[in-house]
Amino acid sequence: MDDLARIRFVTANYSALQGLRAVLIGLVMASAAYWSSLKRGPSRDLTLPMVCAALFALAYWMIDRYYARVFGRVEPPSRRWPEILIGLLFAPLALAAFVFDTAPQLQERVFGGDLPVSVFALLTAAAVLLDGSRSIWPFRGCRKTVAPYLAIITAGSLLLIAVSFHQALPAGWVTAAGLRASVDASYILVGVVLVLLGLATHTYLTHKVGLPVGGAA
Repeated sequence: MDDLARIRFVTANYSALQGLRAVLIGLVMASAAYWSSLKRGPSRDLTLPMVCAALFALAYWMIDRYYARVFGRVEPPSRRWPEILIGLLFAPLALAAFVFDTAPQLQERVFGGDLPVSVFALLTAAAVLLDGSRSIWPFRGCRKTVAPYLAIITAGSLLLIAVSFHQALPAGWVTAAGLRASVDASYILVGVVLVLLGLATHTYLTHKVGLPVGGAA
């Protein structure tokens, strides 16, 4: 029964469990946030971001090939509308949160001062928790299978909430890193948390499939 539940859970959530994708996204986010914070003035050379975008596409393709080679391919479940809906909702909300985080005048108008938290980080935490709960809920009775994944999702969400409080970061750290504002540090830390979350999820997948973390035995 446990083996059947494990197979069903991994099959139904195979795409979400491919943690190396989150590792790549986290690395890109942290790097982009740091690069953007270091830039000053209206004129910016976009050569480096364009090269990085091309490298990101190549790395994403290589990760897809890796999972197909090591773990095989799985036909997506017929009922994917919750996953698609979360993605469609997150994209515009994430853009709006980014604009709000980086617009002190707008924060002043709405809240009467700088907001001490990153809305984008909180939104990311909510998306991680919501998507993880969506994956786990149909298998909630299979505690042995879903408990480790629930722990990963919960820990990741809590870390994202913690790093959202950018004004609680020591000002000396932000200045020493050459960042323009503490919210930039929050974005970098969100990327770091996504890397950790991706590594943990990938390890969970390899454990449930019965492969070593590095690939096929």
